[in-house]
Amino acid sequence: MWSELITRIPWSRAFPVGWVGKSERTDAIAAEPTFDIFRRLRHGPEFVETVRGLAEACDRMKQIAKQKPGVRYFVADTKTHQVVAEVDATVRVKRKWRRVTVR
Repeated sequence: MWSELITRIPWSRAFPVGWVGKSERTDAIAAEPTFDIFRRLRHGPEFVETVRGLAEACDRMKQIAKQKPGVRYFVADTKTHQVVAEVDATVRVKRKWRRVTVR
């Protein structure tokens, strides 16, 4: 059936001049490596999401850290499984220290 359809359509109409297939943007996106964003918890890391491109992953990690502070976040390379970037979003509490004298 597919071969009949192809034979009925003139070749010049099916594939116009200059037609390459995929666009350059699609090829560039496919070439970018993917990175996983995790949050560090007491029992171990928890997966948050996957992002394409290191700069985009770091920006997204910072956005997530601002929205949900309290833990540390890190970006890991999916191929090498190495930590590439990290953000500490733990809430720091100011403590008032007082001197205790022993009697």
